[in-house]
Amino acid sequence: MIRLGSNGGLGDILYVDPTDRVIRMDGAEVYVNATDTVANGTRDVCTARGLDLADVDLFVPHQANARIIRSVVHEPDLPPERVVLTVGHVGNTSSSSIPLALSQARQEGRLVPGTRVAMTAVGAGVTWGSALVDWKGCAHQREASGPEATAPHGS
Repeated sequence: MIRLGSNGGLGDILYVDPTDRVIRMDGAEVYVNATDTVANGTRDVCTARGLDLADVDLFVPHQANARIIRSVVHEPDLPPERVVLTVGHVGNTSSSSIPLALSQARQEGRLVPGTRVAMTAVGAGVTWGSALVDWKGCAHQREASGPEATAPHGS
């Protein structure tokens, strides 16, 4: 399940000033919108599949800001141990943050075939994409190493 969205009405919180061609941002509003968007986008893909956050084995958010991620993790159905957080040691790697976080989770043994994974990426909370997938693993690794362990929910 994949959901994409945008809100052009928020263009005044992040824009290029035409006079001096400098990027301007209302940091507080960007934070609020990004935080709400990560939480709502993740819930939305779960709901669309008839699931709750409690049904997610691993949450892999865009790694732009640890404060945004931690604000979502306070949800009772999404405890910190089910969240991949890499921004503290690799920084904000932009569009590669989710693939890098998935790679780390796989290396740690947290991402195996059958793991139900929710992912959400945001662009200042003005654009976003969320996905909920049942991880099948990497084809080249399945061929090379045979069957892997299965995730906690056993799907």
